[in-house]
Order: sequence, then C-alpha cells, then structure tokens
Amino acid sequence: MPAHIAIIGAGITGTTLAIALAARNVPFTVYEQSPRATELGAGLGFGPNAARAMKIVDGTLWETFMRVSTPRDVRRSCAAAGAAAADTSASVEGKVGGDGGVGVGVNGGSEEGVDGLNDGGVQGDGEGEGNEEPVWIEFLDGTADVDPRALEPAFRVAARFGEGHGAVHRAKWLEELMGMVPEGVVQFGKRLESLKEVGGKVVLRFEDGTQAEADAVVGCDGVKSKVREVVVGGEEKEGAKCGYSGKYAYRCMIPMDRAVEEIGRERTAVSSLWWGLFDLANHPLPTFYSGRILVIGDAAHASTPHHGSGAGFCMEDVAVLSSLLEELVKDTDSTPTEILAAVFAAFDASRRERDQWLVQSSRRAADLYEWRLPGTGREHFEAMRKDIEGRQAVCWGVDLDKAIEKARADLKSRLGVPTKE
Repeated sequence: MPAHIAIIGAGITGTTLAIALAARNVPFTVYEQSPRATELGAGLGFGPNAARAMKIVDGTLWETFMRVSTPRDVRRSCAAAGAAAADTSASVEGKVGGDGGVGVGVNGGSEEGVDGLNDGGVQGDGEGEGNEEPVWIEFLDGTADVDPRALEPAFRVAARFGEGHGAVHRAKWLEELMGMVPEGVVQFGKRLESLKEVGGKVVLRFEDGTQAEADAVVGCDGVKSKVREVVVGGEEKEGAKCGYSGKYAYRCMIPMDRAVEEIGRERTAVSSLWWGLFDLANHPLPTFYSGRILVIGDAAHASTPHHGSGAGFCMEDVAVLSSLLEELVKDTDSTPTEILAAVFAAFDASRRERDQWLVQSSRRAADLYEWRLPGTGREHFEAMRKDIEGRQAVCWGVDLDKAIEKARADLKSRLGVPTKE
C-alpha cells in the first residue's frame, strides 16, 4: 500500500497540495487547526509561473483560477514613491543561469552569484514587438507637487512571460480550492501540539488529546508554522519563528466618491492590496526537511509581498513536490520510507535556493521602492525600471517543466534508479 501523507494546514498551499495528491492517487489526510475553512486578507496576485504550476498540479485548477480571478489586462497596480507598494519586485545581486539569462545588480552589486534560479534560464515571454502589453505596475512619484489626477507614471513595467497575470480574493480562492478536495480527507479542529518520528511512522499529537500516524508529514501551516519548529530542531532555534521585516503599512477606508474626486476614477479601480510583514529573511532555513518531515510554502519561505510572487512560489512548491511523490504509486524496488526520504531531499535541492532568493529579494525591494537605497529616487527611474524587470524575469520566467525534470532525475539518482542517457 502506498505511503500515507499528513498535510498540516488547510490554507492555500495545503489545499492545493491535497488537490495534487488526489489527482495522483497518493493517500493523504489534511489536519487543520481552525473549526472550518477560513482565510483572512484581501487578495492574492499570481503570475505566469503560478499559471504553469497550476496546470501541472491539475488542469481543472487552472480553469478554476481563470473563472474566479481578475486578469491583469483589465486592471492596473499603482505604486507611490515613499509609500508602501504592493505587487512589486526586488533587487538581488545575482543572475539567472542558462542561455537567455539576465544578469542584474543594484548599487554596484556583483552580477556573479546565484546561478540556476530558473533551472536553465528564462523562458521566452511570448510578447511580440510593438504589441500593446498589459500593465503590471505603474510607479508614481507621490512626492511630486502635482495634482494627483494629472500625475503621469514615472515608469511602467509590463506584465510579460505569457498568461497567468491576475488576482483573486483569498477567501473566494480557498472556497474554490476546498470544493476540489475529496470529501472526508480534511479534519478540522486539529491544532498540532507535537511531531515525532517513531520507528517507520511519524506520530502527530493534537491539542484536543487525539493523535494520528503517517508515513510522512508536510507542513503547510504558514508563517507561524509548528512543523518548522520541528524541522529546525526546536522552537528556540534560529528559523523557528518569523522575524519582523522592519516595515509596516497603513490601511484605511474612504468614501469612493471622495477617492474618485481626488485621484480619478481609473486609479480608484485598483483592487485591494495585501501586505505580509513578517518573513524568514533574517534566519533562512538551512534545510526544508528533517527525516520524513517537510515544510513548504510560507512555512518554509515566508516573504514580504514586494515581488507579488509569494503565493505563486507556493504553487511552484506544490507542483514540484507532487510530481516527485508520484514515485510512491509506481512499481519500484524501493520501500516507501526510502522513497519519502529521497523525495524530500530532492525537493529541498530543487526548491530551497529559489524560494530563499524570493525572501531576500523581496525584503530588499521595500528599500528600493521607498528610496532608501543609493541609486534610487527621482533621478534614477530608468535604472529602477530595468532593475524591476530583471527581478520579475526571475519570478515569471522559470522553466518549471525543466525544473521538475531535473528534480526527478535527482530523485532517481538518490534511489539508485538507472536513468536514460
């Protein structure tokens, strides 16, 4: 019988993983601390990388997203200098490996550094010369002494690299995801108290006094992850808790007619923006797994939202992990325990560098957009635009199929399975 996976957390990442495993006939149970499916926050932004991941997870997932999301070509994101800006990118001192890659740096940063963030390079964006492109972000100089209704963008960044640019209401998206999860596999009211590997099983104990067993555990329990504490060796260890990013945001409500009067109807049409201000930038995890216990999504790489890609990277995690876990339902000479250990190691090797790039790069972006870095500000808008486009190429242009192919080859190598030359 195939190994049974325990998924901790029924948020966006956990339910997406459940959909992926159900599609691959991998047995699992989801344990969620809340008494029912709930999600806080206003909206989630996705890009072409997330679109590719959704299609790999389950074709119907992509169809569902298209049905309930707001596509980027009918909305704009506006960022004002000196103020908190969402749906933006970040600066990283590194380069994209492979042919067609982009070398980027800021403040004299080296273009030597992280290779292979896209596992082979950036995919073509599919945009022809002279085509009118949907806008990903407009950067407005909010310090300019100009009537806001007449303020022209300092620069624009196009939404490139194919389909998938859009946003969806978080609660609505979770509702749709839960509707795709098979009945009877989610247990609510299960707040995790402890995890421990005992023999060939992982024993889970919950605060209601119950316990369960699984062959492996995948923590999808978000920024306050209990599973992450186990992976790093205890709640007192570095990486067990997220750290304050040093940023905060003001949110307020004003009458719509007043907003239209002050800044114009087009800019008031921008949908709500979400900010997550705690991350793992200060203490990146040295590993995403320990034995047969793994963390993915925000539990592994919580980031601030300056790339507009946190949720999309969670989708990538699910696509890669579920593709590797398919090995559990194949005829093989390896035991489930051996396969799970190799899967988690291969996943860590495939995802951790890219995921942690996002965390560090997103933190830096806040300083970029608030003009807190040398080489930013009113005299440097063109350099800022190029910097942003380079960062978004790393996020959006990933060749996920190639990344999965590489991870599968790594898995077979760890299991001693011959590969074709």
